[in-house]
Amino acid sequence: MRQQLGQWTPSLALLYTVVIWGWSFPFTKALFVYIDPISFTAYGFLLSGGALFVVSWWRGHRNFFYRWKEGLLLGVLLFLVELPQAIGLGLSSSQNTVFISNSGLLLLPFLAYFMVREKIFPRHFIALALCFVGLYYITGGVGHLGIGDAWLIFVMPMVPLYLAYSGKLAREQKNNLILLCAQQYIVAGALSVVWIPHFHTVLAMPPSAVVNFFLVTFLATFLPYFFIQWAEKKISLVTATFIYALEPLFGGVFAWTVGGEPVTTWKIFGGFLVVLALIISQLHWRVILHRDDGVLLKPIP
Repeated sequence: MRQQLGQWTPSLALLYTVVIWGWSFPFTKALFVYIDPISFTAYGFLLSGGALFVVSWWRGHRNFFYRWKEGLLLGVLLFLVELPQAIGLGLSSSQNTVFISNSGLLLLPFLAYFMVREKIFPRHFIALALCFVGLYYITGGVGHLGIGDAWLIFVMPMVPLYLAYSGKLAREQKNNLILLCAQQYIVAGALSVVWIPHFHTVLAMPPSAVVNFFLVTFLATFLPYFFIQWAEKKISLVTATFIYALEPLFGGVFAWTVGGEPVTTWKIFGGFLVVLALIISQLHWRVILHRDDGVLLKPIP
């Protein structure tokens, strides 16, 4: 029983990640009344990175610059995912944020083609077409896209890039997981600080907002990315990507319920098409080879 639970733990950790990310969008958007998206991103990652570095120090790993290039690369990619997404969330809706940004997972097979010349199959183009139709119904069409949605579209190719390199580095035995997370958090936070429009402390917010800030930071920033690095080391990229594909499902539900955003039959239909597209895109992939330079995916015709 314990062995079976241990086998499922990485998948459950990733499932927690997609559920909590879906939950966090409306709560994070509510915080933007008191703090701008850039400051939220900067302070959240610096706080998370500092906490993990203290844990690393306590566990005896005290060289912050150990294999720092990997942490720097992931930190830059994390910055390119999280900061534009936060800005987009502030200017757009929670439902647009979760569906548009997560549609980037559909680009993973095309990224694999350019990186390792893996074959692209018709289902990948079908999934992409379904996704565009779904996003049309969710957003109301091109004419209804705003500046926030443009930021979210920028995030789309950054998501598979981050996940691909995160999975690759997580599987390298020489990397220290806690230190790698601390490095990338601090890099992402430091890069975000440069763009803060007006400096003000988190403690200047109302007490209830301060509590929510620390709650969202811990549950939706500190834990999820740590779980991603840990879980991707133990399960296949196929399983991980399939679980990531469920995030829009939870994000849409929370946006329409907790966030109280307008929901119509067409929006639900559009969300269904996006989730269906993500699932279709990930079918019939399996890991065939583990090497020092990463994991190769071979599609089954």
